[in-house]
Amino acid sequence: MVEFIKWLAYALALTGALVVGFNRARVSRAFLFVGIYLAFAFVTWIVGQLLIHLFSKNVLWYNAVIIINFVITLLLLVSMFKSRQNKRIVQVVFAITAVFVTYFLFQAGFNRFASRSLSINNLAISLAALLYFYEMLQFPEKRSIFAQGNFWVVAALLVYHVSSFAFWMIYELLEAAEKHRVFLTMNVISTLMLYALMLTAVFVETKSLRNAERN
Repeated sequence: MVEFIKWLAYALALTGALVVGFNRARVSRAFLFVGIYLAFAFVTWIVGQLLIHLFSKNVLWYNAVIIINFVITLLLLVSMFKSRQNKRIVQVVFAITAVFVTYFLFQAGFNRFASRSLSINNLAISLAALLYFYEMLQFPEKRSIFAQGNFWVVAALLVYHVSSFAFWMIYELLEAAEKHRVFLTMNVISTLMLYALMLTAVFVETKSLRNAERN
């Protein structure tokens, strides 16, 4: 069942990436980054599976993914904001976060997953997402949220990264058997929710663009 949910989650990610790719001429810069984010998520999973099959470990790969995903998410979020001031705030927060992420990556070395880097990353993204929702209150749009793809992208990031932050904060307190069981359950559920909401965002955005073109 867990494996099926994993396949479903990353199938949703690939679908979203392909839809953005097919509509790349009409979507915003922010949604081009959404497409890159989803495509990279799918590639990350495939490469991780291959490394496990070939070398029986993929920790170094996933530590590298933390950095790459960090940069992609920063570009995605910054492109979502309207206010230059808020963009600068996010850039400063991510610059500070990058220092801690890098430090904990080196501390983890080559054989341990840098869970503390991931926790710091999750916290920064969650704060940036909350700032985006605050900006929505500052500059309200006339359109319903069901016609705003950006809203669903940021909602997906907030739900996923708050869940991930909470999990990794308690991860080191769990026994080995509990870690394995809890990790599998939490990871597949939060991952499925992330890509389901991201795909929803892509469909909402492309539908909104088509409606605007008709009018």
